[in-house]
Amino acid sequence: MFQKMRRCEEAEVSPPNFNLWLCLGIILSSLPLLAVEPRVFTVYGLASGALFTLSMACTLFAIQRLGLSSAAGIWCGTASVVSFVFAVKVKGEQIHLPGLAVPGLLLLVAGLVGIATNGQVANHQNHRKAMADQENQDEGDAAPPGARMRKPSYISGTFSAFAAGIFGGLLLAPQTWAPASVQGVNYVPSIAAGVVISAPIVNGALLLAGREPLALKPRAAALPGICAGVTWNAGNVLSILAVNNPRVGYAIAFPIYQCGLVVAGLWGIILFHELKGKQLIGYWASTVLLIVGATMMAVSKAKPQVCVVIRTFYGHGDSSGGGLRQLIQSLQRQTISTWEAVLLVADSVPFSDLPHILQDLADDRVWVYAEWIGPQYAPRTDGDWTPGYHGLLYNITDAAVRACPASTQWVLITNGDNEYASIFLERLLAAPTADAIAFDYYSRYQRPTGVPCERFARQPGAPACKSNTMQWCHTDLGANALSWPRLMREGLRLGAAGDSEDMAADHNDGLLAHSLLDAGWRVHHVRDACLFDHSPSPQRCARANGVWDDTWAATVERGGACVTAEEAARRLAAGGADLEAVDLALSSDGQLSDFLPGGAGAPDSIRCIRSSNVESSHHQTMVYFGGSCAADADRPALEAFLESGALEAAQEALEAAQVHAARGHAARRQQRVAYELRPPLPPPRDAAAWPSFRKRVPPDILAEHERGGAARLADIQEPPPGEDDEEPWEASLDS
Repeated sequence: MFQKMRRCEEAEVSPPNFNLWLCLGIILSSLPLLAVEPRVFTVYGLASGALFTLSMACTLFAIQRLGLSSAAGIWCGTASVVSFVFAVKVKGEQIHLPGLAVPGLLLLVAGLVGIATNGQVANHQNHRKAMADQENQDEGDAAPPGARMRKPSYISGTFSAFAAGIFGGLLLAPQTWAPASVQGVNYVPSIAAGVVISAPIVNGALLLAGREPLALKPRAAALPGICAGVTWNAGNVLSILAVNNPRVGYAIAFPIYQCGLVVAGLWGIILFHELKGKQLIGYWASTVLLIVGATMMAVSKAKPQVCVVIRTFYGHGDSSGGGLRQLIQSLQRQTISTWEAVLLVADSVPFSDLPHILQDLADDRVWVYAEWIGPQYAPRTDGDWTPGYHGLLYNITDAAVRACPASTQWVLITNGDNEYASIFLERLLAAPTADAIAFDYYSRYQRPTGVPCERFARQPGAPACKSNTMQWCHTDLGANALSWPRLMREGLRLGAAGDSEDMAADHNDGLLAHSLLDAGWRVHHVRDACLFDHSPSPQRCARANGVWDDTWAATVERGGACVTAEEAARRLAAGGADLEAVDLALSSDGQLSDFLPGGAGAPDSIRCIRSSNVESSHHQTMVYFGGSCAADADRPALEAFLESGALEAAQEALEAAQVHAARGHAARRQQRVAYELRPPLPPPRDAAAWPSFRKRVPPDILAEHERGGAARLADIQEPPPGEDDEEPWEASLDS
């Protein structure tokens, strides 16, 4: 629109010269975004800037030769198709209703072509009329500068419009491979830098090719050109936000973005009188097709199919060793994008890292259902689990499960420090019809009664990871995908059992899995791959370049631990002859790289610390875990041990070992104190909008709470912050 203003027409500002002013407008309007942290530039942004410069140069040529209405129709239609194909075929974006998306895209393109066709006919008629008017002028009357109408050049104009659509449709494609820290609004300054570099080169080459002089004509072109750049950049920022929103994505956002053609057509009608009569009717009919097509594409976008309920606490924050960030990133790396993550926190210690993690990851699919902080939510009292804590935790979990979106097919319940292989959801959604999908998984309890350290080694006849039988002591909630519709239909709840004399509520996940089998749920087992990593595990420890300490394997809260190489050396020096280190080739399915960004190579070996009295420590693990938890590969050794008569001595040794293991409680208490004493984190940049919790508590849950039913919650409202000197929540989901 700005290029066709009278002042530019009369001054006969060429497209390359006008494009230079437009690029300046983009650069100037990007400068305020440098205030947004982190200020990081990426080469991918430079590529986007170059694509913009090429696209805009072709756009201006097309407008000059075809008119605004016609040129915009061609480049918008081309950009719609190119961006949709790129998003689906290259980015792998999921379309929930392809039967709606493809016809919608066709209608959208038909509308764009219709607008372009009507505009081209009108432009041709206007040209003939203008030529006739010029022929009727008196020979002595000189036409004012710019009044002589340029003859449309349909071949070169059409070619330029198609090229503009190809470059424009791929404009944000390089952002796909940019680091997360420079995506979104932070990506715009990099685009501007690309424009700074590419604009003089591209426009200079066009001036030379057209044998045109560098005639910037600032009095006529500066203001329109800069305004055009600022306007485009504003739309670009909004399109980036839409593209980066997982609920919209590139496949939907960019084709709909091309609907700006309607506005371009209106400018052509109102300001430049390009469309009249039948062409005007055709324009509005095509606009209706375009709007219907865009609406169909918007509706077709994939809805969440998998709901991941994440139970987390401050110990999963970056300041306490991490875990939650890595878990969410493992979800973001999934080859299937139709998931949503629901977070919940119930603890006596605030999780101050949480808003920072969520802001940095900037994923609208991740939201906080509830963050309940207060002394009444203390996980431990005097070193032991607080009575009723797990029952409360499971009740909150039940409520969060019921807050999953209505489109949910599968629900996963996991802890905030676990991880999923990049193809986990792909295998889940491709699984045969079943009510539950049970995945084998990595765990520190892989073979709990095996020889310390060697229980994780790659050996003939040994499993690649823990076999998930959906039985107590052989399953984990995070490794089981449950049919959400059936779970809701049958009203099954983790918190229904509560604490009992037979078994505390911290075993409810295993009891639920067993009850599903008793209820006739059809279970499909994924045995050929290990796609879930329950933290901590030796496999994850190896990815972190750590050392596995299997000294205290015979404790349910430890089961081994991952330490740094420096800490391992310190422990070995302190242990002297009582400890030894061995190097292991880790058991795995051969695809450990699926847990790393970009499928990078993952180490398949690790150093492991254990007691030098291997036989005694092995006996302790067999006594502690017993036959109920033994893996099939270890049952012969367990039976031989029980028949040997060494049981009593092993029990005494285990009791002594448990006394030493109690030191871990003091260490964790010190960690909590250190966490509370550290300087507070600065507030997130969008502190005014935090917390952005979506507490979607369904009416039936509220009704049960009022009746005091089995699933009652302690308090729907977040309690006031409180302090407590107990230890953090460290509940294990292994059952």
